[in-house]
Amino acid sequence: GEIPASLHADPPNREIDWQRLRVRVPRQALAWPRAERRIAGVSAFGFSGTNAHVIVEELPRRAPAPDRPGERYFAFCLSATTQPALRALCARYVKHLRNHPDLGTRDVCYTATIGRKHFPERLSLVVDNITELAGALEAFAASPNGDSTGVHHGSGNQASPLLRALA
Repeated sequence: GEIPASLHADPPNREIDWQRLRVRVPRQALAWPRAERRIAGVSAFGFSGTNAHVIVEELPRRAPAPDRPGERYFAFCLSATTQPALRALCARYVKHLRNHPDLGTRDVCYTATIGRKHFPERLSLVVDNITELAGALEAFAASPNGDSTGVHHGSGNQASPLLRALA
């Protein structure tokens, strides 16, 4: 992580004994190394006297849920407003999956399917692991017209029974 520089604290207030206090106002971006707990306070002081303060803490890191025994295949569904937007979204997923190969297949498929609004251009895959998912998405994103073996795509009103079920 990184702590951004304060935009309006230069020069620091001379009336404050900064050496005595256990607070720092970053004058340039600072690395925020991973620790057991990362907690920060954020303050905003408005011109009219309105002040806001919040304390934030990073969520605890947890290992991805392992795929359950007997769960062999997972449905992965995405949608976008246009075919080019769908291919671009697939390319972003490929990059993320390649950078995070330890993600749980079930978690990724569930979040992609449930966690997004559904748009007219749709894609569905049945996969059994992250590597297979990334490969299928990469093939779809690279194809000029979105055709790829094992990938079902199109708008929800097309004749394909699978796509009608996803609509």
